[in-house]
Amino acid sequence: MLATVAVTVYTHDLARGVLTGVKRSVRIDLSHAHFWDITAVNALDKVVLKFRRKGCEVEVLGLNQASATLVDKFGVHDKDTADNILKGH
Repeated sequence: MLATVAVTVYTHDLARGVLTGVKRSVRIDLSHAHFWDITAVNALDKVVLKFRRKGCEVEVLGLNQASATLVDKFGVHDKDTADNILKGH
């Protein structure tokens, strides 16, 4: 936890701080969220792929039906193309 705080304060980047402190799998609970458009889907993709690039296993939980439909249609983090993105292609 101390490393997470130190990295976040030093870099001013919460994502880097969290990645510093994360060793076990990451759960993203979206049970109280609703995705209105593809901007939200893109944000989720960026977060999930960033964690995966660092070697973290990521689980997305609690999407409501409408949000899940958007993620299924426009998201890439849960598709085979995510591997290409992770490899930098």
